[in-house]
Amino acid sequence: MTTGRELNELMRDAASIMILCLLAAPAKAEWGDGVDIYKVFLGAYPEPSAYYIMLDVSEGDNFILYSKLLIYGRGSGGIDDWPSVLELYDHVPSGHFALIANEAVESLFDVEADLQLELPLRREGGKICFEGRGVVDCVAWGDYDGPADGIGTPFNTPHPPDLSTSILRNRPGPVDDSNEDFVVGDPWPTNIWGETGFTALINCGDGHRDTVEECDDAADNSNSTPDACRSNCVLPSCGDRTIDSGEQCDDGFRNSDSMPDTCRADCTLPSCGDAVVDSGEACDDGNTSPGDGCAADCSLETAPPPMSNGGGGCQTAAGSASAAWALGLAIVAARRRRKLFSSLERARERILRASRMSSKP
Repeated sequence: MTTGRELNELMRDAASIMILCLLAAPAKAEWGDGVDIYKVFLGAYPEPSAYYIMLDVSEGDNFILYSKLLIYGRGSGGIDDWPSVLELYDHVPSGHFALIANEAVESLFDVEADLQLELPLRREGGKICFEGRGVVDCVAWGDYDGPADGIGTPFNTPHPPDLSTSILRNRPGPVDDSNEDFVVGDPWPTNIWGETGFTALINCGDGHRDTVEECDDAADNSNSTPDACRSNCVLPSCGDRTIDSGEQCDDGFRNSDSMPDTCRADCTLPSCGDAVVDSGEACDDGNTSPGDGCAADCSLETAPPPMSNGGGGCQTAAGSASAAWALGLAIVAARRRRKLFSSLERARERILRASRMSSKP
């Protein structure tokens, strides 16, 4: 049975063959006439450098071959006056979107881009133009102050669009005023295959606690500040590698209740009585009660002096009480050594498994 991934690969191969055929055919002047800039995304709260551009390819015009995207900075009054050019050599099914995005978008939304966007977009202000054969479609936003040809008033000027929102086309076709022809839109990207990317963390960091968030303190979210809301909008907890109130230590996934000298799973420091023999301990039987072979300070207890029958001491049938005590100590010490060896052996097996996993291609 053909899997979804294999089917996608077959479709992409077919598209590549079609591109080769088109390259050999005479150029059509109308190619790109029905392509519009549909949506521009300029970053999210959890990932400010996630950028994408969506092109809307109308019915009957499914080519963006030999087209260009011109990406401008602020304009004539800024430092990024010259456009960066992204050459488009691809085929898009008629009536579909083309998603041009960077890797941060693919990771954040779990969606595959049709073309990689290697150039950064400036959220504070800029302009993008699609240049096909016989058509130029542009959108500008924020503090862009370059030539107004084709864009009129920049969208939301002079302010940048809010993070986790998009600049969404409000009416079709090449137009002349970005502030009237574009509106605030949703952040979700859609690619050529109709796959739409989503993420529950899109609004994490906006200062408003949403349904899927445990907390949200906006700019105060931090993965290193004690007791702070974490950057993924979850509450601080033992195991997040930050020592918060009530914790003595926190080594994240290295916390362990079996490894010597490590922070324990409940974020307390290793100590005598935790059933793990740490540095400076001769034994640790999981308690601090004396008289059981391991003293309250985790040192081995010594046998009491021999007692005679006349001194009120007890003797065993085999001889003196001191001999029985020494035997008990030997048994306890042997058990402690077996437990320590078992802990070390389990740790060695975990290390070997991790090494084998990391060596797999």
